[in-house]
Amino acid sequence: MNTPGSFVLKESGKIVSEVMNYDIWDSWSPSSGSNGPLDDSCAASPQVSATPLVKTWTRAGFQ
Repeated sequence: MNTPGSFVLKESGKIVSEVMNYDIWDSWSPSSGSNGPLDDSCAASPQVSATPLVKTWTRAGFQ
């Protein structure tokens, strides 16, 4: 993955040891949730979840 910000994400992986999943909501969400689901593959309308989030971070170089 070579997109704007991916270098920052890759460098952050050198000092960050954990990914917190409870705060994955942002301005695109109509409301904030109390947690972020691990996976939403069974949801009728897929939302944000940890599985694709971690895959994206890993592709960007976060280890």
